Amino acid sequence: MTHPPSYPPAAPPPPPYGAGPGWSAPYWGTPPGPWGAPPPPRRRWTRKTVALVAGGAVLVAGLVVLVVVAGLNVGHTQATALAGGGFGPGLGAAPTTAPPSDPAGLGTDTDLDGLARQCHDGSMTACDALFDGSPSGSSYEQYGMTCGGRVKAFDVAACAELEPEATSPPSAPPVADDPGLDGYAQRCYDGLLSACDDLYSLSPPMTEYERYGMTCGGRVDVLTAATCEDLDGD
Repeated sequence: MTHPPSYPPAAPPPPPYGAGPGWSAPYWGTPPGPWGAPPPPRRRWTRKTVALVAGGAVLVAGLVVLVVVAGLNVGHTQATALAGGGFGPGLGAAPTTAPPSDPAGLGTDTDLDGLARQCHDGSMTACDALFDGSPSGSSYEQYGMTCGGRVKAFDVAACAELEPEATSPPSAPPVADDPGLDGYAQRCYDGLLSACDDLYSLSPPMTEYERYGMTCGGRVDVLTAATCEDLDGD
């Protein structure tokens, strides 16, 4: 007589609730308190941080002042160069002049001959009128263009520029805290026009000294003359 095979007893079922042995904790973690987690403490600036920020601000302000001062000095130097005090004649320098040449033999036009003679005798407006009224490419035109042979062609926009500048009596020189510049200003006032140019070149930008030198001691308006020595008319 045979018997059915025996089987091992089945494992007991798991408990209905709760975590079994060896199970991990729930993924949502421990619930917070009634007001949640406390916020992190606010960071306060230390004395070192405040000192670094203040030092950086002072450095930036110093750089700005340095750039402004350097720009003023560069502008002053460029203005001096353009006025003829730098390299070469400069844009505002007076052209080199020569004695007028003889207008004889320019042509057969009596009216233009008369203008040429007046130009030779010193009427710069007559030179300009001769240039404007002459046939293109003629000797009359060349004579008027060169202001009677006084300058090279195209050296001046108009011969009237060679007329002496109208000047005013000098104004009282400025007196400040620089004895050296005071001396230049006094000599400029006394009539030494090269001292006016020196005063302009040596003065700090945007000062009364600079303006006094720029106006040749108050004799002309600002930027009217390339250099004060040009007012001599020699």
